[in-house]
Amino acid sequence: MCKSDGVWLEGAILEIIDTSSDRELEEYVKKAKARQDKNRNSLTQKDKTIAQLKEKLKSHDHPAKDPGGLLETKTKFRMIESIVKTALAVIFAVGGTVTALYVMAIFTGRETQLIGNTWSNLLGILLTNSFSIVGTIMGVRYADTNKDPEND
Repeated sequence: MCKSDGVWLEGAILEIIDTSSDRELEEYVKKAKARQDKNRNSLTQKDKTIAQLKEKLKSHDHPAKDPGGLLETKTKFRMIESIVKTALAVIFAVGGTVTALYVMAIFTGRETQLIGNTWSNLLGILLTNSFSIVGTIMGVRYADTNKDPEND
């Protein structure tokens, strides 16, 4: 089973499997138990390391509130910055393209009724969406800065 699929059994099932009649099954169960013990030891070591790090943080004169908080804040600001840059690029690209088409239609003496209405509608939509994006970002920042002081 594990040779072709890489599937290993774990847990109490390994203790109740009767391997007396099948040499290959017996070998599989031995390897599965060894893998299980190794994984448990690895997890125990990680738990010990985490506990040691927590103790070191507590022992400093200036304990950190949340060691991951700074990274989380930087990541949020980068995400917000990326959203704003992308939104502005789309707004300027669409607005600029439609405006250029409208100006070209005016100077070439073409029919401007359709492109004029399209230009007006698109700029209104872009303006509405840009305010929506700014409002969402401000809401996220407001929610971040107004945390419950009892939890800090």
